[in-house]
Amino acid sequence: MKRVPYHRIIPAALMTAATAIPVATSVEILAHVSAGQATTIEVSEEAQRRYNDALQRRLRRAVWSEGGCRSWYLDADGVNRTLWPGFTFEYWARTRRARRADYAVTR
Repeated sequence: MKRVPYHRIIPAALMTAATAIPVATSVEILAHVSAGQATTIEVSEEAQRRYNDALQRRLRRAVWSEGGCRSWYLDADGVNRTLWPGFTFEYWARTRRARRADYAVTR
């Protein structure tokens, strides 16, 4: 069996944990629909715009977005739509709960 270097295991484990966070938030949101408290729940355009603008401001300073290098992280327009620009714990803190004000709820 091939040994995997320890420094490669830890980031993979952290990212696996980080991907479970939005699932938990989605389940929390869907519970409102299931309980009959809502028929639809959508992220508001303003919240989506605010989030994306802040994310792109941070990503522009990242090494894979600057320097003229070609990167598979960048789309055809040169925009990074793939990576989170911060630490895993920050992602966890920002995505662990849905902010009610950021959603349009239909009953």
